[in-house]
Amino acid sequence: MKILLLMLATALSACVIPIQAIVNGRLGQAISNPFLAAWISFFGGAVSLTLIVLIANREIPPLSEAIDQPWYLYTGGLLGVVFVTTVLTVVPHLGTANVLAAAIVGQLTMSLIVDHFGLMGLPRHPVNFVKVIGVGLLVFGTLMISRSELFLKKNADEPAATNHRTTAPEGHG
Repeated sequence: MKILLLMLATALSACVIPIQAIVNGRLGQAISNPFLAAWISFFGGAVSLTLIVLIANREIPPLSEAIDQPWYLYTGGLLGVVFVTTVLTVVPHLGTANVLAAAIVGQLTMSLIVDHFGLMGLPRHPVNFVKVIGVGLLVFGTLMISRSELFLKKNADEPAATNHRTTAPEGHG
């Protein structure tokens, strides 16, 4: 039951991601600078987290503990910049659903690689046939989402082009 609640909490918190993509993308367009828009987004996040740290009143560990960590633990912000800047740049062109569907496929594919090899000190969770099929279905779903717009536009244009009458109906001529 605890796992289901954690999965539900994760899914609900992920509901803000499309909204974040939209507001960041619109800000990037409005100011014509995706990097400044990403900076504003991260600044807002930094201010919010600063307030949370201060309000939570948890003890901050000594600096020596932070220094003794592997270098890659400090790349989260840089990785966030890559993702946020990419998303806010492409959302206006591809739409939120297309971008986030592709992002989910990328995230799960990389997650399987990390889990399979136990990268960055995580325990190994070998890839199996069912997991590969799951990612394959996500790829198929992403293609359905991205191609559905083309299919619907094509079908919407056809009746308009083929149903034009060039002659008057019988008896009205």
